[in-house]
Amino acid sequence: MSTVRRLKTKKSVDPQMNASLFLQYQAGRGLVPKTINVQRNILDILLAQVHCDFNDVSAMTQVVAKVLAGKNEAYYNKMLTTYRQFFEYLIAEEILLQNPVTRFKYRRETSQIVFHSEETIRKFLNLIDKATFAGLRDYTFCILMLDTGIRPSEAVQICIDDISVENMQVRVRKEYAKTRRERTLPISVQTLHLLQKLISLRADDWRYNVPIICAYDGRKLATTGIRDRFEDYSRMLGTRITPYHLRHSFALYFIKNGGDAFALQRIMGHAKLDMTRVYVNLGSDDVAEKHKQATPLHNFINSKRVINIKKR
Repeated sequence: MSTVRRLKTKKSVDPQMNASLFLQYQAGRGLVPKTINVQRNILDILLAQVHCDFNDVSAMTQVVAKVLAGKNEAYYNKMLTTYRQFFEYLIAEEILLQNPVTRFKYRRETSQIVFHSEETIRKFLNLIDKATFAGLRDYTFCILMLDTGIRPSEAVQICIDDISVENMQVRVRKEYAKTRRERTLPISVQTLHLLQKLISLRADDWRYNVPIICAYDGRKLATTGIRDRFEDYSRMLGTRITPYHLRHSFALYFIKNGGDAFALQRIMGHAKLDMTRVYVNLGSDDVAEKHKQATPLHNFINSKRVINIKKR
């Protein structure tokens, strides 16, 4: 007869109550409401499948395995992160003595980078009617995305105080940055002029903290509203383009144009260089061509530079 591994703890386990306390703890750590809601849904999925004692490590491991089965890489990793943190919280609170998900490994996520040709993006931009406030706002949003690679959720939070005309920069405050770290993004003069023009069209009674990218009546604009506008433009164009596609396009063309991977990491706010490397790898053909042109080997041996080996 097999022995069930049960953990002796000082406190009893009330899954629903402890899940609520965990989410409060996460909010106290500074996680944004969107992330809190995602983790709440993920925990609800787990708790709905729990019909055993939380202290039964083997049984809980099987429950988690069942919940994670069939999930795509990105959602699997998001769920696993939540469960790891939840159980570690219970351990810290002396409710559990062992984390039942320690044997689970994160999966390498399949790249879902989408970018479009320069011609396609130009056609998309030309569809926008800049004669209206909403159209100018949409156009400014697109240019800001293409110039900085800022996240859509960050772009719709930028206020007048976040613009530095003198330094040609936009500030992404830590309160609405995904990584909870403040960063500054260099912008081009064209982007600055568009932002200033949009600011000049604001109603006099709008509060100073109303974001620059906002609704026509001064209300904050949700990213879903921007996505809906992009869907309309996409139908007109015949090619689907989303706000995040412009972020991808910025990153890829930044690398293609000779940008540095470490600079790209800082601009885009990637916590790790792994994501940035995806864009570098996608532009590998260009890197190979530039290597042919610029390798220092030509300085040390008598050889001619290869202009285009495919044409010879």
